[in-house]
Amino acid sequence: MIGKCAAVLLAIVLATTVAHAASCQLTTYNQTAWGTSPSGNNSAAYRNTHFGTAFPSGVRIGVEPLTAHWTSSRAVQLFLPQTGTPAMLNASSINATTTSAKSLAGEALTLTLNIGFDAADPDFGESEKPLSELTVANGPCSGMKVSEVLGAVNQALVGQGTLSVQEALSCAKLVNDNFEAGIVNRGNLSCEEQTPPVKNESVQIQNISGTISIARWYPKGTHYVFFCNASGAANYSWYFGDGQKLLQIKNDNVYHIFPGAGVYDVQCIGHGAQNRTANLQVII
Repeated sequence: MIGKCAAVLLAIVLATTVAHAASCQLTTYNQTAWGTSPSGNNSAAYRNTHFGTAFPSGVRIGVEPLTAHWTSSRAVQLFLPQTGTPAMLNASSINATTTSAKSLAGEALTLTLNIGFDAADPDFGESEKPLSELTVANGPCSGMKVSEVLGAVNQALVGQGTLSVQEALSCAKLVNDNFEAGIVNRGNLSCEEQTPPVKNESVQIQNISGTISIARWYPKGTHYVFFCNASGAANYSWYFGDGQKLLQIKNDNVYHIFPGAGVYDVQCIGHGAQNRTANLQVII
């Protein structure tokens, strides 16, 4: 009887462990939740308790020398939420209650809070993998790590990088809304590690700056895996000729599904000290 109970208990523990590992459940809060007043154990009470630990020097958005800086939990509360048409910062500020960037500043600050609290507190989310290392699965930042999204959003705030302010708003909001209060998972972020495909050197096109290769065993119908061979690149932007793109991602390989038969001009730009461009025409 004891053996049977132990077996049942072990099965429950294993099932719980597997479900927990597979759930990839973290915690994020939106602008309104971070900007509300403290009450009981709500998100604002958490913000008050943990702000000093997570952000000992305060929290900033933007890129030096153009930044917005909040030095306390109360200052964050007075700023969030922000609405209005997204725009760029036009001046630096400390403990502002509004900025020229409007909703984009609100989402950027919210994203910074979500990443910072998750990094500082192992109990903030259930997953062992930090929020910053998750990969965006949808939208204009698809293929980017959450940490890369934050960098791109901060660049957009000061007119740098490749994201428009509207794209930056969309990317930040997608992350901020994904694990709302730790009780939902909207499926826009992935915890899974991407296994690098095997490069097939025989399928390649050369131009003066770089090359694009197609991975071995591909294509499979409209499914492709591409490599961008651009010497010295720190990150990569991809344009697939079908209206889809990936901007400023670290991976030199991407998986892409074309919408159907057609001729597609694929382009990769390797960003580094000198941008290197490679092109490949795909006929399906």
